[in-house]
Amino acid sequence: MAMPRDPSPTTPAPGTDTTVPGPATDDAATPASITAEPGGAKRVALLGLGYACLGMAALGAVLPLLPTTVFLIIAAWAFGSASPALRARLLSDPRVGPTLRDWQQHRTVSRRAKRAAAVAMAISWTLATVLVRDLAVAIISGTCLLLVAAWLLTRPSAPPPARCGKGPA
Repeated sequence: MAMPRDPSPTTPAPGTDTTVPGPATDDAATPASITAEPGGAKRVALLGLGYACLGMAALGAVLPLLPTTVFLIIAAWAFGSASPALRARLLSDPRVGPTLRDWQQHRTVSRRAKRAAAVAMAISWTLATVLVRDLAVAIISGTCLLLVAAWLLTRPSAPPPARCGKGPA
């Protein structure tokens, strides 16, 4: 079995750029294999997933049957892997950026987003039950929506309080 190649920046291949453009860091010679964007088919697939989820999130903003935040989180993840610039643009958007940053940094979901999701799930279940008129559809969709609602409603609504560094008095 062959040993993996040492990715240390002290032994780059001739003509290989080992630095990655971006914000300045203490370690300017970061190996490209560690921080570079994926190439080829993987990058195209991740970009496609990101744009598809962004489109679904846009539809979810106007249709009660689709969630918005979940698709935005997936889009941010996909863009983060394929194109950090697109991810940064999504995180800096004044409409969706705060929600995504709260999730990324603290794993929190605002009370407003929880209420909106719960109402949207209730409307979705009601529409599915009334329009399809099938007991199995009502039970399966209701169970799934209840599980999602239970998970969502148990997420924190605000970041944990900052600790001042002092021990108990």
